[in-house]
Order: sequence, then structure tokens, then C-alpha cells
Amino acid sequence: MDEILKFMGQVFLVGGGAAGLSLALFKVLGERWVETQFKRSLERHKYNLNSLYNRVTKIHEKEFEVLPIAWQKLLDAYGKIVAATFPIQSYDDVNRMSPDEFAYFLSITKLNELQKKKLSDSEDRSKYYQEVIKWQKVNECRQAISEFHRHILYNKIFLNAELFQKFDEVDKILSEAVSYSEEGLEANNYSQITKAYKMLDKKVEAIISDIEKLVQERLHYYDAT
Repeated sequence: MDEILKFMGQVFLVGGGAAGLSLALFKVLGERWVETQFKRSLERHKYNLNSLYNRVTKIHEKEFEVLPIAWQKLLDAYGKIVAATFPIQSYDDVNRMSPDEFAYFLSITKLNELQKKKLSDSEDRSKYYQEVIKWQKVNECRQAISEFHRHILYNKIFLNAELFQKFDEVDKILSEAVSYSEEGLEANNYSQITKAYKMLDKKVEAIISDIEKLVQERLHYYDAT
């Protein structure tokens, strides 16, 4: 305010009068007003850019968390299904075990207590054990696919469209392969289980390779190597 009054006095002294004073005030105050508004606008833009940057950064950070877990769950499900549908399976020959060997086997097997009792009471222990293990593998496959499916679905918003489409595609094929395997076990049709394995071999390998490349791109893998 003191500066403005001093300035007004200077204008009157040089004979500017009211008109000159108005013009001079408009020039000085106008410039200051424009400068003030410019600074405020600059601060708003700076704030908006910082807010946008923070949101984008958080999204990318979440994506970096989601993708490695999705990749791990995919490989876990794929590995379990390959193991369950592989045409050549090997099992412990429970019938040939001595009493001590069988007792130790029961102590380390994944069978529950009821299954252990049925195995002990079975006339053909090897046959019973094989049937239980086959279904146990299928159940493990179902659980692994379910975990993979939920992870992808819950975190869909952090995945770009192309990557989600690939994850969704492989999810459906894996689920279909397990369904074929279940139907084959129920009907004792092992050719259908082999069909499930061939489905994985032909379709899934290529999709997993595509997913691996896309994940590496999103995680900037090649920039870090």
C-alpha cells in the first residue's frame, strides 16, 4: 500500500492527473494481477501433474506386484496339470512293501486318515493307492487353477488388455484340460487323459511364451539386464 501511495504522488507531480493515474495504476496493478494469476495457475498445474504422477506411479507399483505372482501361479497350475495328465505315470508299488516299509510309507504319505485306513484294509493296495493319487492330483490341479483365476480376476484393472486376454485364454485351456482329465478318470478312459495332455502341449506352450514376453516388457526386464 505504501508503495502504491508513493507511486500516485509521483504521477501527480509530473502532471498526470486522474487520467494518468488511472492508466498508470492499471498498468502496474494489471501486471501484478496477471503475474499473480499466472503463478496461481502454475501452482495448480504443478499440483495436478504431481497428483497424476503419484496415481500413475502407484498403478505401476501395483502392476509390478501383480505380474510376478500371476506368472508364478500360472506356471504352478501348468506344471501340476502336465504332471497329472502325462501319459506315463509312476506309483509306489504298495503291494510289495514289507510291514515296516508300509508303516513308514503311511507316515509320510499325503493321504488323510480315512484313506490310510482304507489302503491298509484293501486287498489290492496298489490299485487303491493309484486311484486315490490320481484324483488327488486332479484336485490339486483344480486348486492351482482356482488360485490363478482369482488372482487374475481380482487384479484385472492393473493388467493391460493384451496381457489380460492372454492370461484369460490360458486359464480357459487349463480348466478345459482338467475337465477332460476328470471325465477320463470317471470313465476309465485314459485316451481322454492323453488328449488333455496333447491339448496342453499344442496350445499352452505358445501362449505361455507370449505371456512371458509381455510380462518382461511390462516389468522393463530388458532395461534391467
